[in-house]
Parts: sequence; structure tokens; C-alpha cells
Amino acid sequence: MDHKPNIVYLDAFTANPGDLPWTELESLGDLQTYEFSTEEEAVERAKNAEIIITNKFYINENNIGLFENLKYIVVSATGYNNVQLTAATKAGIPVSNVRGYSTTAVAQHVFSAIFALFNRTEYYNYKVRKGAWSESRDFCFYDHSIEEVAGKKMGIIGYGSIGKSVSKIAEAFGMDVLVYNKYGTGRQLSEHIHERALDEIYEQCDIISLHVPLNESSKRMINAESLAKMKSNAILINTSRGGLIDENALAGHLQKNSSFFALLDVLTIEPPTDLNFLTNLDNCLVTPHHAWASKQARERLLAGVADNIRSYLSGQIINQVL
Repeated sequence: MDHKPNIVYLDAFTANPGDLPWTELESLGDLQTYEFSTEEEAVERAKNAEIIITNKFYINENNIGLFENLKYIVVSATGYNNVQLTAATKAGIPVSNVRGYSTTAVAQHVFSAIFALFNRTEYYNYKVRKGAWSESRDFCFYDHSIEEVAGKKMGIIGYGSIGKSVSKIAEAFGMDVLVYNKYGTGRQLSEHIHERALDEIYEQCDIISLHVPLNESSKRMINAESLAKMKSNAILINTSRGGLIDENALAGHLQKNSSFFALLDVLTIEPPTDLNFLTNLDNCLVTPHHAWASKQARERLLAGVADNIRSYLSGQIINQVL
């Protein structure tokens, strides 16, 4: 593998804000990394690139022809909707993504959010700082109930690698798990994990977690109709894509049902505007699309990018999405 290509990473900041080395990618060619790139900057920066790495920078029919030496695109993510595949196909440029790197991190975040809500961690830390425990007559202090996850019924919509990981953790915590799996609705997958139809999950589950990709069939699958089927005190979790939820319908549902909670790591518009209505609701906990971003997950992501490029240089395309 003597060939050392020009490799340009157009928006590297998300994967590596400075806490990880570039050593493996640097060993594969002449690597240039940029935190972010406008379209104008990208055309200049990658005009001689044989390989472009992109996370969210959009490559489409309007700009792909401007990268005159481009022969391979690597998306440093699993989702690849930022590359117009028809344009890449027309130009004869293969596109690869990286899969499975964030499974552990996202599954951990799902339960981190649940426990933060059930144990009221932030609330009690605030109360301790304000002196409530110091003023308590008893050895402990609590003025709001704490819940246990054991015995709760959890619904998992989407049974890929992340959905399976979340299901196993839920089972280990003593939860009954209903999963929506596009390959079936009736199988018993383990002692406490069962396939069910979507409506059964909506109607029966105490906690519902979304783990499906965003596409035309899943867009706004959580809407006024599906929300109306859920328990009045259900918890809805979304660590996938904001577009899975009709946010106006969710906001209205949260305002009318104070016992219903949403735990969201993704929104339709990211970053959100200061006026985003969901971030201001007491029964909606929003985190900044960081469920995937553990240091270990980002290490796996960069290693996956390197694996794709190494295979390309050896004459083989892996993880190809087109």
C-alpha cells in the first residue's frame, strides 16, 4: 500500500475536538483536517483531494463536480443523508459509512436519562446545595418520590444493534420489553423480550425508546395520533433523529399531560433556536445530541473511517452505501 492519497476531512470537529490523535489516518495519506467548512471553503480545501471525509457537510450535484480529483467519500457517521447518492453514482464515486461505533454509548445514554428522571438526580443535587438536607430532621431528605425501573414495561421501536443493546440492559434491570421489529411481531426473543405491533407498544409500555433510522416511512411516526395511544404517564425517549417526532404535536401533548415525559437527545433543527418550545417545558428533558459521543465511541468512529480508507487503498470498498 504505497499509494498516499490526499485526504481532506471537511468537518472534523464533532468527531475530534482535540482530545484524540490523528495518527492512524495520517499514516494513510496526506491528511488535512478542518473543524468546519462552508461550501466555498470546501471547494478550495478539497480541490485536490482524492478522498473526502464528511460528517455533516453536504455533498450534492451542485458541488461534487468541483472536487476534480475526488474518487472516494467516507461519511464519518452511520447516517449518510448528507451525501446525495444519485450525484455520487452519476460521478462514479463510491460512498462508505461507519456502523456500530456508538451502540454502547447510546444505550448507556438511554438509561442515564431514565435514571436522571426516576432518581431526580439534578433536583436533589440542587436541593442539597440549597441546604434542604442540612435542615432535615431525618438522616435523609426527599420530598419527591423516586421510581424503580424494575417491573416497568419498556417498548423498543427498532431492533438493530442499538435497540438490541437497550433491550438486553432493560431485561437485566428486571423490565419486561416489547420490541417493534420490521422482521416480525410475534416471536419471543428471550424470557422477557417479545416482538409486538406498534400499537401494542404505544398502548402498553411505560417507557418507549426510538431506535429507527429517519426515512419517509418513519418521518413523524410520533404524532398526535400515536401520542394519544400512549399512557398518560408514559416516558418517550428519542436518541435517533429529531424528524421521527412531530414536535408541535409532542409539545401540545406535554402541555396537556403533565405526567407525560419526553427525554430527547435530538431535535428536528440542530442546534435549536433559542425559542424552541420543547426546551422550555418542565416535563421535557433535552440533551444536545451527544448520546453517541463518548470518547470510546469517537475512537471507534475514527478507526472505522481509517478501516474504510485502508480497504479502498487495497482495492476493496467496504461499508459501501452505494
